[in-house]
Amino acid sequence: MDINANQWECIEEIVKEREDGIDYTMRIRIVHLKGKIGVIDSYNGIIVEPELDYIGPFVYSKVVRKDNFWKSEEKIKYALIMKDNKYGYINELGEIMVEPIWDNISAFVNQTYAYVTKLGKYGLIDMTGKVLIEPSYDYIGQCFGSKYFWVRDSGKYGLITSERIIVEPKFEMVRPFKDGKSMVFLNGQWSYMDSSGNLSYL
Repeated sequence: MDINANQWECIEEIVKEREDGIDYTMRIRIVHLKGKIGVIDSYNGIIVEPELDYIGPFVYSKVVRKDNFWKSEEKIKYALIMKDNKYGYINELGEIMVEPIWDNISAFVNQTYAYVTKLGKYGLIDMTGKVLIEPSYDYIGQCFGSKYFWVRDSGKYGLITSERIIVEPKFEMVRPFKDGKSMVFLNGQWSYMDSSGNLSYL
């Protein structure tokens, strides 16, 4: 698609300057063309074809809580995009990080992963859009650290990482981990479980 400067409306211009002291400024423009949104560079070169329905504000990919305030820790930014009611992300260069293929998508957690849904099921992706956990669970939530996750399927809970299933969903109730152990309820009995899935009965 050829874009003529007289065809599109610039709805936002983003300026990025290098931090190494070199005199260099890169500009990208979010543009509106025939009801669709795209991204072009300073020379009207297309970065993202004008076929998106929405581009949200750019946000920092990592924040930390300091002195009771959320503050940015790293200057990597991304923005939500939507196409045909599916969601993804672009980075501050205007490049697509995550293709808009998901029914819903969360912000990235600790610059590591985001929750996604498809057909009502939850999964995880990384910042390149790679699927870490296929959307196959009714619920998925961080358990402790950034590695372990509780999952729920058909009303039962299990424990997984982004690399393997530790315990298939079978527990009726689970409690948060403390000192390396969680309490889990199965067949009318509470037990302790460690992060490897080993049980010790009360």
